[in-house]
Amino acid sequence: MSLIRSLFDYCFIILQSGTQNIRAKMQKMQNRVLRIIKSFPLKTSIKTIHKELRIDLIDDRANKLFSKFITTRQSHEIIAQEIQDFLLHNSSRNNLKYKTPFDSIINTPNS
Repeated sequence: MSLIRSLFDYCFIILQSGTQNIRAKMQKMQNRVLRIIKSFPLKTSIKTIHKELRIDLIDDRANKLFSKFITTRQSHEIIAQEIQDFLLHNSSRNNLKYKTPFDSIINTPNS
């Protein structure tokens, strides 16, 4: 499982920029694999499987990795400036149909 998780971790930016359909298919695949590997009965809920195995859902993991990336990269001068420019020019994005991962940090205080 750690091998598969590391592959997902390396592609979290792709997961964040992909469509919801892609993430949903990947989540279904992960659920099937976890159910087979650990021999959970079919009626076991997905939340229970993830809780017992201490594995995040794909969306949750990608969001955590993205937040960590942004937090650690804010000390890098060029990246910090790019983030600030994005937030400054896109502060009115709250009503958009399609939101980017950056939209989740618009209301986050700057470090």
